[in-house]
Amino acid sequence: MKLFLIVEGQSDEIILKAQNNWFESLGLGKPAIRIADGKGKMIRDAQKHYQTSIHNGADIIIFLLDQDTDICAMATRMALNIDSRNKACVIVIKRELEAWLLADGECIRNTFRSSYHASGQTDSLANPKDRLKSITQQQLGDRLTETEYAYRIAPHFSIVRAAGNNTSAKRFKEFVESHT
Repeated sequence: MKLFLIVEGQSDEIILKAQNNWFESLGLGKPAIRIADGKGKMIRDAQKHYQTSIHNGADIIIFLLDQDTDICAMATRMALNIDSRNKACVIVIKRELEAWLLADGECIRNTFRSSYHASGQTDSLANPKDRLKSITQQQLGDRLTETEYAYRIAPHFSIVRAAGNNTSAKRFKEFVESHT
């Protein structure tokens, strides 16, 4: 089964590539990951990404995009307008991918050697990106770029653990597992 992931940016790719062992444990192999260069371009070029993935033998195509400030996940999903396509699925990340990272308390503790614990569902965090930047600055005394903190966090991140504290991470995990 050939899985394609369409993501917004490089930090998303870094985090998801670190999940290759999980994908392989499910018998999926390493997914092909395509960077759309932002949410706006993903929405604009969704059909192109879909066609390219189909042309390259995709069995499943998952579009992963942040809800950001959209009023609800359904509004984000409708803007992409790809769900009705054969083999395609849209997973809206509630609010941002950083909410998934913050949902994995063990990951944050191991990365930054801190006492951080996810306090309930991270879907509703107002700005998870700022929260994660704050943690990195407190623990490292440095302000890292998204790509830099993705490289630091990725080896410690587990989508399985994150799914326990984030509904969109859980939806992604369950969707992938149901297609093995």
